[in-house]
Amino acid sequence: MAITLITSIAVVVVAILYGTGLFEGEMKPTPTPTPISSLTPTPTSTVTDLVSLIDNLREAGATVDTKYVTQEPCFLVDVHVITVNGKYVHVFEHEDAAAADAVASSISISSGGFSINCTTNNMTCQMNWLGSRLSGPPHLYKVSKLIVIYDGNNQAITDILESILGPQFASQ
Repeated sequence: MAITLITSIAVVVVAILYGTGLFEGEMKPTPTPTPISSLTPTPTSTVTDLVSLIDNLREAGATVDTKYVTQEPCFLVDVHVITVNGKYVHVFEHEDAAAADAVASSISISSGGFSINCTTNNMTCQMNWLGSRLSGPPHLYKVSKLIVIYDGNNQAITDILESILGPQFASQ
């Protein structure tokens, strides 16, 4: 009985070693682990408004906080100021995609002071990124009825915005 038990254990050990390739003196390749960054969920829904933007940012792993709402006469709508991983992002939610398209088509960016020139309703506005607000050139995104502006130089923020909103439609 003891010999049968030892023989059974030996067969199991040989099977394990043979299965790993160690019995024949060779190593089988070890599977490469999946990097943690690729485990971040990809947003599954389409961004159509402020709520879905925030949901998609959070789903992609960003920390998002809503800060305040203020008025911006140049864009004719309220601006919702949020932070994405601690960086300020301005979200302009228009009535519909056509209204956002009209505003987006009137935007141009000039150099020197990183200003955005926007002509809407026969009114020309200029938003300047000067002084203490100058954290980087403005990055502008447009999706559905949203225009999103990030005026920083943090590559991780522009990467996550582009992954959710698509490429910038205007930038310096």
